[in-house]
Amino acid sequence: GLVVFLQLSRTEIQRSLTHGGRVQTSGFAGKRLRHAIVVAEIAVALVLLIGTGLLLRSFSQLLAVDPGFDAADGAVIETHVWSRYATEEERALFFANSLAAIVALPGVESAGAVSSLPFLPTRIDKNNAFGIVGRPAPTPADQPVGFHSVVTPGYFEAMGIPLRRGRLFTKLDAAEGAYVALINETMRDRYWPEVDPIGASIVVRSMGPARLHEIVGVVGDVRHAGLDRSPRAELFVPHRQNPTGSMTYFIRPSDPETPILESVRRAMWSVDKDLAISTATTLRDLMAESVAERRLSLYLFSAFAAIALALAAIGVYSLIRFTTMQTAREIGLRMAIGATGWDIVRLVLGKKLLLIACGLVLGGVGAYVLSRFMASLLYGVTPTDGRTFTAMALLLAVVALVASYIPVRRIIDGEPMRVLRDE
Repeated sequence: GLVVFLQLSRTEIQRSLTHGGRVQTSGFAGKRLRHAIVVAEIAVALVLLIGTGLLLRSFSQLLAVDPGFDAADGAVIETHVWSRYATEEERALFFANSLAAIVALPGVESAGAVSSLPFLPTRIDKNNAFGIVGRPAPTPADQPVGFHSVVTPGYFEAMGIPLRRGRLFTKLDAAEGAYVALINETMRDRYWPEVDPIGASIVVRSMGPARLHEIVGVVGDVRHAGLDRSPRAELFVPHRQNPTGSMTYFIRPSDPETPILESVRRAMWSVDKDLAISTATTLRDLMAESVAERRLSLYLFSAFAAIALALAAIGVYSLIRFTTMQTAREIGLRMAIGATGWDIVRLVLGKKLLLIACGLVLGGVGAYVLSRFMASLLYGVTPTDGRTFTAMALLLAVVALVASYIPVRRIIDGEPMRVLRDE
């Protein structure tokens, strides 16, 4: 772009010094250079525009993914109480009392706690093996496995995770009762594809010795590690039967616009005034952090594409204006003897449209090759998505045509005799 402008500036000086106002051209080499620059600007702009379009479509597709829950506005508080409550009974009592204090707060609709909350970076659950009673002993390669999470009653209701079959945990699922478990749809489809898992017995080892658990319900899948990750096989056990000391509270507010984090903290400190809270945020913020890298890539590509688009438009405008200035006298004469505006447009833009087309073709080929390296940044969109390629090429073509038309229009709108006098 700078080279074209320098050429343009030099022509203005020559124009003012040349006898008779005739513009001295800069020769065939200078003409080729200007044309090559414009073609390159259009090609690079199209590559970046297509990259931006792919990222934009991918980001839109990602945000439209169903995470498996309906609670983005809820508050999240993580705490670890191992050092404060050494026994299982103490831990079970603390979490039951703290949740009761939270639910009693004005503005709180429901609350629950889980050992591994979706989108929380400090995930402490493990992909553990378990046994299915009544089936032959599996080989090590075929051993059933699933992520084990500990939850309190109310967690699934607060998160809006749907119950597909059976029942959820209640306060009656305590240490002195029968041990129970929930599974998600992915685990059901993997290990009970053709039979109803409700009532099936499994052997689970969570915190202590292996125990027999009865499956009492199936819940919906959750995209636990991110919107771009497939649901994993999950197994849930009640906190009263597996009282771990590391839990994350999830609190659903009655009004999403009302902040409740501070009041929740105070409610927890009313149960234990020295309780340490390691994380206090919202699920919406956690979800935003999970796509932060993709959002940054989109912003960077958008900025580069905007700059490239501006340079391409300036380059095309400069080239057409330069050409128009060189032929201004001829244009004035043609207009004086009755040439129409369309005749002038064809005269000036005829060969220049071929340059724009060459730039679009080269840019399309370059984008086709380079977009394959973006595959890891895309979700739900192929690197060679035809809709994106077409839309971005049309956008750039429209910008280039507008930039081409403006300088020609200025000549057409001028009076022919004024153009001749200027020349």
